[in-house]
Amino acid sequence: MPRDLDLPAFNHTGSPDPLIVVVDDLVATPSYLSHEEACTLPITALTTYNCFYGYDPILKAGDTVPLLGTGGCSIAGLQMALAAGCTTIITSSSVAKLQRAKDLGAHHIINYRETPDWGQEVKRVTNGRGSGDRR
Repeated sequence: MPRDLDLPAFNHTGSPDPLIVVVDDLVATPSYLSHEEACTLPITALTTYNCFYGYDPILKAGDTVPLLGTGGCSIAGLQMALAAGCTTIITSSSVAKLQRAKDLGAHHIINYRETPDWGQEVKRVTNGRGSGDRR
């Protein structure tokens, strides 16, 4: 039986509304995050999901997906693109972050500090086709 809980909750407009949930459907906030920080976690995945599958869905198996940087939306995008059967290319200036992306399954990693003309590198790894083309 659902019970009322005092939770930070926001509707799709971003304004707070009362929320009643089934306790078993909740996930505890990790101890190292504040409630405010924890509330942001779903936003990255939802933003990425809406970019790929929203009003005008663009993601399909076989696509090559460029991901710029290794922040939350790019890592969520990496996971969604891999799950959809896409080839992924991710950029960063951090060797450690690029290795983490590779460990997560990224097909191609580009250090844009070592390769300032990273767009040419994207063309090279895609045999001149590039990426993100909706043709």
